[in-house]
Amino acid sequence: MVSKSWVKGLGPLFSFFLLTNPKFCTLTYIAMAEANFSLDDFRCKCGCGQALLDPNLIPALRSLQMIAKTKIQILSGFRCRAHNQKIGGSKNSVHCLGMAADIVIEGFTPVEMFFLAEQIPEFRNGGIGVYPDNGFLHLDVRKTSARWLKLKSNLGHLPISELAFYLAEKEKKNV
Repeated sequence: MVSKSWVKGLGPLFSFFLLTNPKFCTLTYIAMAEANFSLDDFRCKCGCGQALLDPNLIPALRSLQMIAKTKIQILSGFRCRAHNQKIGGSKNSVHCLGMAADIVIEGFTPVEMFFLAEQIPEFRNGGIGVYPDNGFLHLDVRKTSARWLKLKSNLGHLPISELAFYLAEKEKKNV
């Protein structure tokens, strides 16, 4: 059993999860320490203090960090339902299940990050969303494969097949 002092201050949702899942707790903290992540990186950004992490997310991010050979910045991890709704997140967002992170890898474009993430089985079999105009990548460890491209325009989420078209158009503008 995990001692209560170890989870003090983590928020009621995450504390309950850790206290009822000691194996997850140990493995997740080891992976977090190896990757130089802190629990604060994954807390809901609204200030509620809640955090929930799927046991596959942190090791997958650590694997990604190892092949990138550089730091990964977590922009968004867990989201409580209220915060997810406030920021316009998907009603069924896997962020609310602790299965997702929006990231930036230092020195890589979102497209380069996409190709790196495809090498990690948990992400290859899960969700990868490319946000090139915002400069980040969404990664998740859902049990079904999902890919999308999200531009700042009002086009909504596009199939990842549109990525090549987007890159070609962007290249034309830079010439």
